[in-house]
Amino acid sequence: MNQAAIELAAQLADREYSLIEYRNRFVRMQNMGCICHCSAEIDMGTLLYFSVNDLYMGQGTFVLILFSEVSDNTAEQESGRDVYGRMYTYAIIEDVVKEAFTGHYSFYTSELDGRLVMIVNFRYGLFPDRSIVRFLDNACRDVHEKCRSRYDMDVVSYIGDPIENVRTVSSVYTKLLERATLHRFTQHRFDDAVCHVEMPSPLAPPDRRSSIEQLVQSLATSVLAGADYHSLADELLRDLAECRASNIDELKRMFGDCFEGLCHIFGQMGIKMKTRMLREEQFRLLYDSVHWSEIGHWFHAFLDRTHNEYIEGGRRAARRELEAAMQYIGDNLSDPDLTIEKCAAAAGCSVSSLTKTFRRQLNTSVAKHIRDMRLEKSLHLIKQGMSVKDTCSSCGFGSTETFHRLFKSRYGITPGQLRGTDRIAEEE
Repeated sequence: MNQAAIELAAQLADREYSLIEYRNRFVRMQNMGCICHCSAEIDMGTLLYFSVNDLYMGQGTFVLILFSEVSDNTAEQESGRDVYGRMYTYAIIEDVVKEAFTGHYSFYTSELDGRLVMIVNFRYGLFPDRSIVRFLDNACRDVHEKCRSRYDMDVVSYIGDPIENVRTVSSVYTKLLERATLHRFTQHRFDDAVCHVEMPSPLAPPDRRSSIEQLVQSLATSVLAGADYHSLADELLRDLAECRASNIDELKRMFGDCFEGLCHIFGQMGIKMKTRMLREEQFRLLYDSVHWSEIGHWFHAFLDRTHNEYIEGGRRAARRELEAAMQYIGDNLSDPDLTIEKCAAAAGCSVSSLTKTFRRQLNTSVAKHIRDMRLEKSLHLIKQGMSVKDTCSSCGFGSTETFHRLFKSRYGITPGQLRGTDRIAEEE
C-alpha cells in the first residue's frame, strides 16, 4: 500500500462527503488496490455507501442493525402517503442513535426502504471489556428508552450476527428487512425491544409443523360438527404467525399449504368444494393483503361459508332421502316384507342416515311411519266397502289378527265393527 492511499484514507476519516463524493473516492480507493469490493446492492439498484475509512479496508468485525418504528401510522409512511412523517421519524431516531452509540468503533447510518439501517465496525478487535452482543443490546435498549421517554415513540432494533466479510452486508440487510417487514405484516407484539436475527433464519421446528397439521385436522372436524371452530382457527393462525418464517412470502406459502390441506380433508369427508374458485380467491387475497389480519378475516369467513354450505347441503340431501323413502313406502304398502333396509336402499342412503332423517324431520321412526300409513290406508279402504281380508292384504299386514289388534288400538274399534257401523249408517 503506498503513502498516497494511506493519506486518502485519513482524509476520508476527517470529514463527511456527499453521496457523489463518496462514490468517486470509493472508486479511487478500489482502483488503487487499497480495499476489496464492499458495496451492497439492495432492492434493484439501491447502493449502500458508507465511509471507506469506517470499513477500514474490510478489516474488523461488522454488525448491521435495523431500527423500525412501531406505531399506527407506519402503514401510511411505508406506502408513501406520509413521506415527510417518515423522514421526520427517522431523523429523530438517527439523532438518538448517534447519542446512544459511543465508543472505540465507527458506524454509518442511512434510511433505506422506510427503515433506518446502521453499520457498526469494530476495528482490530478493539472493544471495551464487554462482548459485542451485550454492548449492542444495551445500546439498542438505550435507543428504545430515549425514543419512548422523549418522543413517545416505540422503536424496535433488529441486530444481525457479527460478520467478518463486508461483502455479505447485502444479504444480512435483506434478512433484517425481511424480519422487520414480517413482524409489521403480522402485527407482532414485542416482548423485547431488541430482536436478534440469526443467519440464516431457521424454519419452523418439526414439532411445531406437526402440531399445525393436527390443528388443520381438528379444525376440519369442528367445522363440520358445528363446534367452536373459530377458536381453533385463531390458534392455527397464531401458530403460523409464530412459526419463525423468514419472510412474508414464506408465511403466505405456509398459509396456502394449510388451506390446501383443509380443502383436501373436506373433500375426503364428502364435502364438494369449489376448489378452483376458492384458489383464485385465496391467491388474490395473498397477493393483495397488507396485514395478516386480512388473511385471518377471510379465513374465518371461509370456514363460516363451508359450515353453512355443509349444513344446507345436508338438509337438501335429507329432504331428498325423505321424499324418496316416503314415495317408496307409499308405493309398496302392500308388501308385508317392507323393511327399513329396503326403504334406505330406495332412498340411496344408509339405514342410520334414514333413521336420523325420519327422527329429525318427522319426529318418528321408519317402522312407525309405515304402520301409520298402513292404518290410514286401511281405514280409507274399509270405509269404501272393501272386505277386512282384502284390506289386510292390500295394506301389507302380516295377519288379520295383527290387523285387528293394531286397527282397534288406533281407532278404538275393529275393522269389522267399523264396516258394520258404516252399513247401518247407509241404511238409515
